[in-house]
Amino acid sequence: MYMRKILGLVLLCSLLLALGACAGQAAPSATAAETAAPSTPAAETADPEASLQSVPSTPATISDLVTPTPTPETIDWAGIYTAYITDNQEQLENLAYPGFTGAGFIDLDLDGVPELVLFDTGASAAMGVWLFDIVDGTVQCISSGVTLEDSLQGPWYSTLVINAGYFEDFMLYRSTLGDSFFINSGNGAEDFYYRELIRFGRGDNDVLTLESVAFQYVENDLDGNVISTRYTLSGQDADEAAYNAFMEQFQEDYVYSGYEPAGVFIWGEDQFAPENDGLLQMLQAAVEAYVPAP
Repeated sequence: MYMRKILGLVLLCSLLLALGACAGQAAPSATAAETAAPSTPAAETADPEASLQSVPSTPATISDLVTPTPTPETIDWAGIYTAYITDNQEQLENLAYPGFTGAGFIDLDLDGVPELVLFDTGASAAMGVWLFDIVDGTVQCISSGVTLEDSLQGPWYSTLVINAGYFEDFMLYRSTLGDSFFINSGNGAEDFYYRELIRFGRGDNDVLTLESVAFQYVENDLDGNVISTRYTLSGQDADEAAYNAFMEQFQEDYVYSGYEPAGVFIWGEDQFAPENDGLLQMLQAAVEAYVPAP
């Protein structure tokens, strides 16, 4: 299991009124391949290379990847997330048409309060991931399975789009530099695939942040012959040798903790069907399944 995760290193808001948490309450690249097309014009599928324009301009080094000391909060996070979903379920499901397939909680920024993680139906080989955090008692959209239009992007919104298949794809690593969650986001089709190592951190106001650490994009013909490749390290173009060296160094310096986040999926569960308020039902089951990282 560990080898698969390590070697693998291998997406929400609603309308401006309904999702004020994402769109303009005062108290912000990335990549996605194919994601499910929303039924409203509020969102559009993200381009795997378009997000690269917004990632940090300074190349990452292992020594940069340090997680702040946790500062646990005593808030009713389950109640806050439940109220948000109760008030916005229809709008959220329209944006993530035809809906969500999974829900879970993971403390991705290690601040003591878990983030809400939703999976949409996705496309191709992976599902889009949607992330929410609580800022000053209000739910904020941090990242979504499809890139939202500017009017729906709140102050902490990241255009990095995550594609994944399991809650366990969010991996907690330990090192002498501190603990951090990473995910090896990726997707593909017959003529391309991409992989993107994303690190989760904590920014101002204890808000979840996403950083593209290492990115690989490969285009090939239908016979499997490589046509072109692209590599970046923190958004800066890199060659294959530099990319491989970084990944090797990462595996030497970071050790997978063995912690596996828990969540629930819709598969085979009638109580999670849309006609049964499935998203809310999944959320409640996810609260019960949540286990903090050790």
